[in-house]
Amino acid sequence: MANKQEIAKVEAPQSGELVSMSEMTAMMGQMMHLMQGMAETVRATNERVTALEKQAALSARVTAGQSKHINAAIREQAEKVAAMHGMGSSTTSTQAIARAIRRDVCLTAGVTSTRELPKCEYRVYLQQVALWDDYKVIKAIKAREATK
Repeated sequence: MANKQEIAKVEAPQSGELVSMSEMTAMMGQMMHLMQGMAETVRATNERVTALEKQAALSARVTAGQSKHINAAIREQAEKVAAMHGMGSSTTSTQAIARAIRRDVCLTAGVTSTRELPKCEYRVYLQQVALWDDYKVIKAIKAREATK
């Protein structure tokens, strides 16, 4: 990055004064060095702004309506998974599956509730809910249901 001392080194010729080719080449080299430093500064600033924009997008949380929609999708997927694995429509098994889905989504996002999910990732988490089918969890829920 160019600083004020480097800028002061570039001396422009006085009006009417002729400059040799070697002096002109040296001045052009200094100017090119200064411009490269300025370009690096602009590039670094652009990267920082991009990182800040990404951080701001991740800090915005889903709305209450979006959270309700995700929870409804979780309940719906829990019912589908319970029916698909022959667990019937028992409320306890469906609730256990819904808790497992909710826990997986929250762990993926690094949050404690669906209300804290990042707004910019809303569709991603809906997709995750729609694709959820963890055999190990279902097997554990079936085993718990059998012991009751």
